[in-house]
Amino acid sequence: MTPPRDILDWMKLQGMQWHLMSKVRTVGTAAVIEEAIEQALNGPEMIYISLDIDVLDPGFAPGCTNPEPGGMTPGDLLWTMQRLVEATNVIAMDVVEVCPPYDSSELAAQNANRAVMQAISALAVKRRKTAPTPAATA
Repeated sequence: MTPPRDILDWMKLQGMQWHLMSKVRTVGTAAVIEEAIEQALNGPEMIYISLDIDVLDPGFAPGCTNPEPGGMTPGDLLWTMQRLVEATNVIAMDVVEVCPPYDSSELAAQNANRAVMQAISALAVKRRKTAPTPAATA
């Protein structure tokens, strides 16, 4: 969804940056995510991820409060979560917009759960790669 002009103007005044799905479709998920990571790292040392499940196409997350056609696939989302954790210092995350009363198939909840697990797994792999080896600590 493209917000109305007054909201976009307010967001710009606040220094917010955003990437529309039309851009993701035009240049590709990887290119947009790499640009977003570069922007996110321009200043802060740590990153907080807030995953709005309606980033997924409603076919993959029907149980959300604001379904928007044309969203990401679960595969794109999982890759994105992994890449965000690999490239940044993630300190926390949340998931919003999962709405159980609208999620009779539990598909939104399952995709939200999988995205969180992807982030946690990527964090574990990242920490294992940077942890001292047992020989180095002996």
